[in-house]
Amino acid sequence: MTTGDATVPGGGTANTAFLKGGKDGANADAVSVTATSWIETLQGQTAPTQLQYSQTVLLDFNGISWPHIMAGTLHKA
Repeated sequence: MTTGDATVPGGGTANTAFLKGGKDGANADAVSVTATSWIETLQGQTAPTQLQYSQTVLLDFNGISWPHIMAGTLHKA
């Protein structure tokens, strides 16, 4: 999934109250989000037991685009 300025049905990029700032202006602007997820069946297992994901949010601070990257692994309990 990738979002930018266009509206994406069921999702999209939204700025939190912190990013929107206050009377002095915005702290930053979340301009795009990219997310990828995949399900894995580990060796020796017959069904998927692991979900991995990565997300990148581009935040603009005073004209500088800064990537905020998150990645994780979830294991089925």
